[in-house]
Amino acid sequence: MRKINKNRKGLYAENQVREHLEARGYLVWKPSRSRFNSNDIFGLFDMLAVHPARKTLWIQVKHKSSYSSKVKESIQRFADEYMSPYDIAEIWVKNRPKTFIVRRYYPHTVWESMLIAV
Repeated sequence: MRKINKNRKGLYAENQVREHLEARGYLVWKPSRSRFNSNDIFGLFDMLAVHPARKTLWIQVKHKSSYSSKVKESIQRFADEYMSPYDIAEIWVKNRPKTFIVRRYYPHTVWESMLIAV
């Protein structure tokens, strides 16, 4: 079996999330890849997804569930300070080949989790 490097796994997971959201009518924006700078939006999010009839999603995609609690705390702090009530912060964590655990945060509320098949 061929080994896949860490960046490829992350890009594959991001593409799965993008395809899932686009199939549901979202317009997804992801910053261009840069070799020397962070590709994240505000250093926290991998992509933004907008839909004319739904809330804007600020998304961080993780391939492993072993992300630090600092990531979650940073996203929550950012959401509480800068995001509107019409925005949602999400962390998509790859669970199995075609499933993600989504941790969703509405500004100034609590985190909720759900399982999504892509």
